[in-house]
Amino acid sequence: METINYRGLEVVLAKLDLDQGASWTSAPKPGLWASVLVQGEIDITSENVGSGTFRSGDCHCHFVDSAAETRHLTEQKTNLAGIFIRVHPDEIDALLGEEWAASYISHPFRDHVCNGDPTISALAWQMLGCPMTSTRRQLYITGKALELLSLLTPHDTAETTGNSPLAARSFEVKRVHDARAMLLADLQNPPAIPDLAREVGLNARRLSEVFREVFGATPYALLKATRLDHARLSLESGALTVAQIAHRYGYQPAHFSTEFKRRFGVAPAALLRRGRPAGMRH
Repeated sequence: METINYRGLEVVLAKLDLDQGASWTSAPKPGLWASVLVQGEIDITSENVGSGTFRSGDCHCHFVDSAAETRHLTEQKTNLAGIFIRVHPDEIDALLGEEWAASYISHPFRDHVCNGDPTISALAWQMLGCPMTSTRRQLYITGKALELLSLLTPHDTAETTGNSPLAARSFEVKRVHDARAMLLADLQNPPAIPDLAREVGLNARRLSEVFREVFGATPYALLKATRLDHARLSLESGALTVAQIAHRYGYQPAHFSTEFKRRFGVAPAALLRRGRPAGMRH
């Protein structure tokens, strides 16, 4: 893991290979924490927040007013990758504004969840893959961290007022979770949105509305982001060509290269060369 500190902002870049049953405890320092997991899965138990599973694509943001022991456990062997951002308590107002700060500080340990947002995942990957060093690296990482935090600002809708006209009913939330599982089950040949909507008993328009409300993205946007995230992992392994990876995730190679560079800021061929051992870079 790597930690970067800059003017009240602490950014932890984590890429860990963990065995099944790996466990450890930590005590997060006071401040506003934003955590984004882009790879892997881990069970977390906290004295103040409770228990839950932190999965790839999840993003959580909450204020910690006192150190509390948190236990981490892996149910299976996993490659964990994520970003953990802490804003020092004395700098929250200056960095984020009094209104936003108050919404978190007035409810310590209340978890604000923003799962499935492809923009947040893309920012996290860009930070993890930053090739810069020294001062340039520090500025790049902290700049991206601030950009990520800006996406977590409370909206003037259901998050703050509870009066969203699109507020999903409980049965709709369950159905879009089912839809998400079906959508991501086969990344090469996913179901069409109308077929997916029929399968879960919603019309296509309502499915997209509730999907965006629950996951922060439309079904298509989430599918696209997930495909590209998985493609990145395949590229980093160095086992397949760019064309093979493109076809595996439902893309033509030229379109794949364009979309990949737009999301991660680097061409897939360049990332593939980094991931391959020296003797295979031909």
